[in-house]
Amino acid sequence: MYLKRNINVLLLVACVLLIGYTLTLTTYYQTSFQNVSSKYYDQVQNYEDLIKSLEEREARLNETSFELTRKTQDKEKLNELYTDVVDEKEKINSELSSTKGILKTTQTKLSSAQKSLTAKETELNNLKTKIDNSADDLEDYLDKLKDDLDDDYNLTSSQINNLVEDLDDEINDLKKLS
Repeated sequence: MYLKRNINVLLLVACVLLIGYTLTLTTYYQTSFQNVSSKYYDQVQNYEDLIKSLEEREARLNETSFELTRKTQDKEKLNELYTDVVDEKEKINSELSSTKGILKTTQTKLSSAQKSLTAKETELNNLKTKIDNSADDLEDYLDKLKDDLDDDYNLTSSQINNLVEDLDDEINDLKKLS
């Protein structure tokens, strides 16, 4: 019986030790679980903050990428426009040079034509003066001739007037030319 009692006591001690050991382990695991759980929630919070931060950075990166793409396209358009403007400028400069050459040639021709016109006008004025002088001379000569015909040839006044009218017509024709 002693052995039975010893076994019961041993079993009781073993149960108490087992219960104590289980309580100790439970307390230890509870504390460890709380620490691990706390660290887990802290890490989850850190990951969520990190994800938000990454999403914000991704949004900024997308915006920056969009702006860069837009600026690149704008730059390409401006380069095309600049090239077009430079080509147009070169074309206009070429046309301007050509037009300046034509203008210079035209001005030279104009100057030459003006000099020629001035010379022709002077010549025309001289000829008009000569014609006027000749017409005056002819009128004087006609008057003298009339007197001479009347004195020398005894022509009738109607005959002299016919001759004078013919000469007047010739003189008027000469005056019209001037």
